[in-house]
Amino acid sequence: MKAKLTKRVVEAMKPAERDAIVWDTELKGFGVKVTPQGRKAYFVYYRTKAGLQRRPAIGEHGRHGLTCERAREIAGRWIASVKGGGDPSAERKADTARTRASRAPENSVGAWLDDFDKKHIATRRPRSQEEMRRHAACVRAAWGARPIAEITKRDVIGFIDGCGMTINANRRLALVKTFLRWCSKRDAIPYSPAMDVDKPVAEVTRDRVLTPDEIRAVWTACEALPEPFTVFGPMVRFLLLSGQRKTPVRFLRWADVDEAEKVWHIPGEYQKSGRSHEVPLSDAALAIVRDQRRKLDEAQAKSEAETDRPLVFATAAGAAFNVYSAAKLKLDAVILAERREAAKGAGEDPDKVKALAPWRLHDLRRTCAAGMASLGISRTVIGKVLDHAEAGVTAIYDRHGYGAEKCKALEDWAKRIEAILATAPGKIVELKRAI
Repeated sequence: MKAKLTKRVVEAMKPAERDAIVWDTELKGFGVKVTPQGRKAYFVYYRTKAGLQRRPAIGEHGRHGLTCERAREIAGRWIASVKGGGDPSAERKADTARTRASRAPENSVGAWLDDFDKKHIATRRPRSQEEMRRHAACVRAAWGARPIAEITKRDVIGFIDGCGMTINANRRLALVKTFLRWCSKRDAIPYSPAMDVDKPVAEVTRDRVLTPDEIRAVWTACEALPEPFTVFGPMVRFLLLSGQRKTPVRFLRWADVDEAEKVWHIPGEYQKSGRSHEVPLSDAALAIVRDQRRKLDEAQAKSEAETDRPLVFATAAGAAFNVYSAAKLKLDAVILAERREAAKGAGEDPDKVKALAPWRLHDLRRTCAAGMASLGISRTVIGKVLDHAEAGVTAIYDRHGYGAEKCKALEDWAKRIEAILATAPGKIVELKRAI
């Protein structure tokens, strides 16, 4: 039977004892089948270039909003594809197979995160590994069971929005972008849906430098920290004296310190640059290391069991120190208490004494750099002390190690701190940010 298929014609069709087919008179190959149960399904009939007969279904009339006009539109596209040498039926089966494959457990976000951890995260520095795994755990909690191919840009935006307007959200987005870009390079997805997602928070470059009075307050308070934060005090002082980042100081090993040469050899795995780095130790910095050795020897003398403690700034259990937030809060509390006690001793109202302006451990590194600059030390030498990457042709050809210059710079800075500690509050010129 043939007729111009319209909504009225299709809905007027009645079921018979057998399947009944009505062919459209306007689009060759387009038709509708009516089953004895009254189901009305649109289809297309065609022959492939190889002569194979196909009759793929388009869908059931009225189901999911499928109308006669919509079915005709789909049929027209399929027939045009056939004329161009295509095979819509085979292509649809391939798409279905790919969809099923994408939903297999091995193609879930969780499975790809496992692979990402082994092949990418595990190659990073220890501190970076910790941060990346922390954010990856949140990604797993949100998307772990979902197929990687189904993650959309809207999913990424919703996930990051749920982190709030914080710097942490920026870091989490960075992990998501790295992960999805890594997956696209391995053909798990055609492209990264996070590619054009902007950071939720604008980041501002910090310029906090501690004043001499603040340096004195921090240094003095480091001596009064109770357990389990006692090792944090020497760490803070060492950070200020050396100008190095928190991670290499945290993982400073006895084996990396050459006491005879007064040099600390930092392995590249703990450096942001990925390069090994040599830091001359001032007498004050070396004294801190030796004092840690004395404390370790005393602890081992009291203990019957000999403990292997490779780290200079190890906890009582011998592990790397990792409770920075709690320790920093305690240090700030001790600083405030000591400043109020000093005010009380001077006959001033202790309640009027306020806490130091907000500061971070990384500000000690900037304070060290600014302090060296205020002593007339060149930016080149300061950059060498800090292990900053250099750009340009000169950096390629300049292979001088600057060992003697770095040694003098850090020794002069240590003497400056000694002078600050020996001078009454408010008597030293403020340190200016120089780099």
